[in-house]
Amino acid sequence: MRLRLSSTALCLVSALLTFDTSLAAQVTGQPPTGAREFQQKCGVCHIDGRIGPPLSKLNIEDREADLRTRVLEGGVRMPAFKYMLSSEDVDLIFGYLKTLDAPPTLIGSAGGTP
Repeated sequence: MRLRLSSTALCLVSALLTFDTSLAAQVTGQPPTGAREFQQKCGVCHIDGRIGPPLSKLNIEDREADLRTRVLEGGVRMPAFKYMLSSEDVDLIFGYLKTLDAPPTLIGSAGGTP
């Protein structure tokens, strides 16, 4: 049995396969991928620059490899997360930060969702 799709159906399938997950987050009211991990593991220090610097794509451009090492191994004022974060979690967090023009706020805060 052969399945034949019209050009309209092919366009629809293509659109669904390339659907932007950040748009899906806006439509469903869900935070973007990686936002929750950032809030849970990094937010206590990095949101509003409480202890560490506020983070966005501007902070990590051209420094991602070094910052990944810092996240996993820690630093002078930063704990090591190598036993708390999987490499997938780190990928999600960095992927999320690379989408931000400005540092995020807390999920559900009056300042809005990240």
